[in-house]
Amino acid sequence: MVRYMPSTLLLIAIYCVHARESITISDNGYDGIVVAIHADVSGVGDLIENIKDVFTKASAFLYRATKNRVYFRNITILVPKKWSEYRGYTMATTEAYESAHFRVDKSRTAGDRPYAHQVGFCGESGQYVQMTDTFFTDASVPSNLGPLDKVVVHEWGHLRWGLFDEYTVDEDKSHFYLDSNELLPVACHSLINGSEPCSERGADGLPLPNCTFHPDPTQPVDLPIKSSIMFAQWIKSVDEFCHGDSSDPSGQHNRMAPNRQNDICEGKSAWEVMVEHSDFLNGNNPTRVIDDTSPNFIIKRSEVRRVVLVLDTSGSMAGNLIQRLYQMATYFIDTRIEDGSFVGIVGFSSTAVILAGMTEIKYGFQRDDIASNVPQVVNGATSIGAGLALALQVLENDNVASEGASLLLITDGVENRLPFIANVLPDIYDAGVRVDTFAYTESAQLMLQNLSDTTGGLYFYVPDNDNSTAFIDSLAATITDNPLGHSDIIPITLESSAITLTTSEMTYEDTLFLDSSLGNRTVFSFIFLETVLDVALLSPTAVRIDKYYIGYSVHEEQRRVAIEIHGIAE
Repeated sequence: MVRYMPSTLLLIAIYCVHARESITISDNGYDGIVVAIHADVSGVGDLIENIKDVFTKASAFLYRATKNRVYFRNITILVPKKWSEYRGYTMATTEAYESAHFRVDKSRTAGDRPYAHQVGFCGESGQYVQMTDTFFTDASVPSNLGPLDKVVVHEWGHLRWGLFDEYTVDEDKSHFYLDSNELLPVACHSLINGSEPCSERGADGLPLPNCTFHPDPTQPVDLPIKSSIMFAQWIKSVDEFCHGDSSDPSGQHNRMAPNRQNDICEGKSAWEVMVEHSDFLNGNNPTRVIDDTSPNFIIKRSEVRRVVLVLDTSGSMAGNLIQRLYQMATYFIDTRIEDGSFVGIVGFSSTAVILAGMTEIKYGFQRDDIASNVPQVVNGATSIGAGLALALQVLENDNVASEGASLLLITDGVENRLPFIANVLPDIYDAGVRVDTFAYTESAQLMLQNLSDTTGGLYFYVPDNDNSTAFIDSLAATITDNPLGHSDIIPITLESSAITLTTSEMTYEDTLFLDSSLGNRTVFSFIFLETVLDVALLSPTAVRIDKYYIGYSVHEEQRRVAIEIHGIAE
């Protein structure tokens, strides 16, 4: 069945680069780890407690496996919005399923074996680890993987340190190799015991790829095998990452095996790659006695989006600046923010004023009413602090929780009237809100960037004479970067560009290819700097869609034409 998702086409767009929230480490402990549960997973059962138990044991095993150098100190577990509130969850702030480090989805056809998404080179961190709820709740599922805590540490090796598997992964490759005419299994340790190779051989003299090697879960007592976690963590004696120290043969890396670790890391052992990571480089996080490696768990719940637009209406915004602010803020409300969100508006100059209280966005309702409150008149001095403080008050007035809400600040950034940002920053931080900032001037860059960095938001600089699509896509990024677990209802930008039409050539034609998996509630938006022109679309079956089409609308004040395709777009 084809899955249709909401989609939006913009005529104008360019993405600004921003940094994502990351895992940090200090005094041997990792902080900022997020384990998120997908919205399709039921809240019934002991999933949360099982996750806690597995990661608590994984922390202890990680501490031992790294020679008492690192452990998991603080872990946030993010549960779906639909889960009941009675368990005392706190609200999510910047956490989201789509940006979590460990993602727990329902068990699907791909199976229940965890896997890490890696796209980088040796030593480069992976993107995330995909897991299933069944992995934590059905004891029979991971029986061939070994203890769950050791599995988590195996995946952590991929995610954190950019390590690779030391067994045969590729389906077209043999699980054995020849070393001086001796047939050996592809393994980290050359002396590993396990199943014998099959008799049928290929042209290269190796057993065929369907002949797998199965290490013995228990290795001989007189031949202790301690490595490697990246090869077979289920072997009882394996409790460390392989290394290159020949004086300790029980954990020495086999550089000859044709596996991904050797291929991608040029024969380096896992430990040799790890000690070059910033976690351990130059003696960072040395061996330390830690009596209790149990993580501190914080349980948070995804929430609906709550945004207060904080808009600069001071005299310095006169002319092109306020016109662009009006154009982009109304576009954001009309098109970008998803259904079910709550939006409010505050304007500020010498003082601040509430232009719209928190109102729920529903499909076909409220958007135009809320957008009509975006200001177009400017005067007075600039008190950004007053605007921010009043935005917090808007959340409180409408009984909307501030924790996890967002303030979207658009300003030329030149403060000249108390209160300043610095005066209200402690209140903003304590409220747990995220502040995304848009600056028209470079002079405000450091101040506004610090505000966003401190609160986990995004910072954008858009020059006042810029005719690119930076402003529009910056606004879109505040939604896509912070999906709040609702990525399936967030509009997708398919195409975006900026064009210039001369007076002698007032027509323009282009083609868009729409993937068959998209097309629900498709909107074409055309934004003009000056004169609004007629727009027409031609469908693949030659149906002309123009100003006579029921979904065609002209927003004169916003200088925007929008065409919403009814049904599924071709």
